[in-house]
Amino acid sequence: MAHVLIGGVSLATDVALLIALHGALGVPVATLVAFLASVGVNFSLNRWLHLRGERSHRQVLRYGALLGLNAAVTLVIVSAGHRWYLEAKLLAVAVTTTWNFPLYRFWVFA
Repeated sequence: MAHVLIGGVSLATDVALLIALHGALGVPVATLVAFLASVGVNFSLNRWLHLRGERSHRQVLRYGALLGLNAAVTLVIVSAGHRWYLEAKLLAVAVTTTWNFPLYRFWVFA
């Protein structure tokens, strides 16, 4: 249940910023800015949930690798759906969510 809540807060951050910034920055830049802001929220909440001990550089590196993959996939999908950027954003979230939960649990925060 906590993962659903964290995902919801992250998605709300992402979509709200995308809506707010797309007119001023354009869809590709707004997509990346909103995505990166939501990443900070997501990482902080997931780290708090999964590990309350010492900080791990390995976690940061693994999270960064996953972030790079997710950012690239998100940018490609949202840019391809430029005119329907919100629908494309939700599609990108659905696609990346399929691998995020298992990778967070068994690789990033393991």
